[in-house]
Parts: sequence; C-alpha cells; structure tokens
Amino acid sequence: MSLNVNRCAVVLDVREQWEWDQGHVSCATRLQVQKEPAGWQQAVADLAEKDTPIVAYCAAGVRAQTAVLLLQVEGYSDVANGGGYSSQLE
Repeated sequence: MSLNVNRCAVVLDVREQWEWDQGHVSCATRLQVQKEPAGWQQAVADLAEKDTPIVAYCAAGVRAQTAVLLLQVEGYSDVANGGGYSSQLE
C-alpha cells in the first residue's frame, strides 16, 4: 500500500526587510536571492529538495520572477511566481 502524500510548498518572500516588517505570509521565509549571491543556494537547499514546490512572491511579482529564474538555473523544477504580497492575502 502506498500513500499519496502531498508535499507542502515552500513560500519565499523575496522582498526587502522593511517590506517584510510591514507584513508577510505567515508560513513564508524571507530570502532575497537576488541580493544574497553568496549563500542563498544553501539557504534554499536547507528548505527544499530540488523537486519541492516553491512559490516566490514580492510586492508586484518582478523580483519573484527573478527568483524563479535563479531557482530554475539551480535545478529546482517546481517553482512558481506567486506575484505580489497583496495577491497572497486573497
């Protein structure tokens, strides 16, 4: 008998610290992949396997798209742009 276990997505908030301080998704991890060239790969590896679903969001979706592209280059296969923070609240 095999179980169909759905893995939860890792949610990355790629905004600035001051934006995070004004509010964030409760299950999100703040990580600025575009501004932390040394070390963000290990930080993501500590959170997710290469096939773990990852959703990145920012204020409007632009920085999230950069994060998605960088994650794909690193071999993460299930990454998505979650858009802006306000869309995460809906």
